[in-house]
Amino acid sequence: MSAIGYRIEWLQHRYEYDAEARWALPLLQWIEQYPRKIYRIVDLGAGLGSNLRFWSKRINGAQDWTLVEIDESLIAQGSIWLEHLPDGVSARYMHQDFLTYLRQQPPPDLLLCNALLDVLTARQVVDLLDYVWANDLPLMSSINYSGMEFFPGLPEDQRFIAAYEAHMEREQSTGYALGRSLEPLLATISGPYDVAMHASPWKVPAKDARMLTFLLDYMEQAVPEIISLEDLPSFRRWLQVRRHQVREGQLHAMVLHQDAWIRRAEKKFW
Repeated sequence: MSAIGYRIEWLQHRYEYDAEARWALPLLQWIEQYPRKIYRIVDLGAGLGSNLRFWSKRINGAQDWTLVEIDESLIAQGSIWLEHLPDGVSARYMHQDFLTYLRQQPPPDLLLCNALLDVLTARQVVDLLDYVWANDLPLMSSINYSGMEFFPGLPEDQRFIAAYEAHMEREQSTGYALGRSLEPLLATISGPYDVAMHASPWKVPAKDARMLTFLLDYMEQAVPEIISLEDLPSFRRWLQVRRHQVREGQLHAMVLHQDAWIRRAEKKFW
């Protein structure tokens, strides 16, 4: 989701939801199968360092991390976590576009990204997959958006959620972001790649008014850019009802995601 207006606050608040939803099994199995004296890890679009915070405590062994991030404000805030790393873990930020970084540096052992692939264009994802193929290394991509539901439901929910999702996939300076189209794109590469996917939903309870307000605020910013002027009063009424439900502790939500473990497929000889 976009983080317009309060990006750092949003990323800080979502950390526990991401951490609870993540699919850890394939990466942990890979660690067991391919032990190393030191794991060289590159985190793409690292943001506030959520991957480092989550995985550094779960990967047994020495680790050397490069956190590639293009936003200087996120680097400044995320660097705070570099002062509290576990023993045997080193890390630094690299202020650079991640595809440019990958082209210029030796390949690591492991690529990670969190809440990234769904905001990339198809061309960017294909370029990243080409890198995975060429260097025969795994990519763990977590928390890719795949839908949203509110409870209790209202008849207008899907219409306005669909408009929000269309806004995610609108044309931007780099092209059209994938949004929910990421999942079918990854399904098409099965064969040359081994792609394992797993649901990683956020379960947002009614007591977390702050997160629910974040979700509604993002919809309030995005949906009017997609729907018609004639539909705008209906959206405003829907939003008013939902905000009232948040204040009364009557609304909860599910934000659906997919995690993906991607590797070059091994050749099979028959």
